[in-house]
Amino acid sequence: MLLRNTQEKLITRQTRLARPAFTLMEILVVVAIIVALAGIGGFFLLGQLNTSKIDIARIQAKKLKDACQTFYIRHKQFPNQIEDLVNPNLPGGPILEDPKSVIDPWDQPYQITKGPLGTPIVISSGGGAGVISSSD
Repeated sequence: MLLRNTQEKLITRQTRLARPAFTLMEILVVVAIIVALAGIGGFFLLGQLNTSKIDIARIQAKKLKDACQTFYIRHKQFPNQIEDLVNPNLPGGPILEDPKSVIDPWDQPYQITKGPLGTPIVISSGGGAGVISSSD
């Protein structure tokens, strides 16, 4: 009986030691793979973020150029600066209601320059991505 009890304990101890489980090394390899995939994904997502900001700036610059045309119809001259489009003190009120509409996606104000024949060109500095303009 004593021998039988000892053998059962030995078998039970071996079964406990032979249980399938993940080792620390396996867990570290899986974590390293996940971190590498997240880093690669983040790299591509940040590139898309910058591209989307450029697209937004182009769309807003076209909208501001249209607002300059409306300003010309009301006041018989183009605005001298971008802030004139949101100035509430002008006769007829502001062209654009939201003062944030003259700020580009990089939190810099758009600029207006005179193009050929005195038409306005709306420019964004592009946050280091180069100059973005609407001059059609």
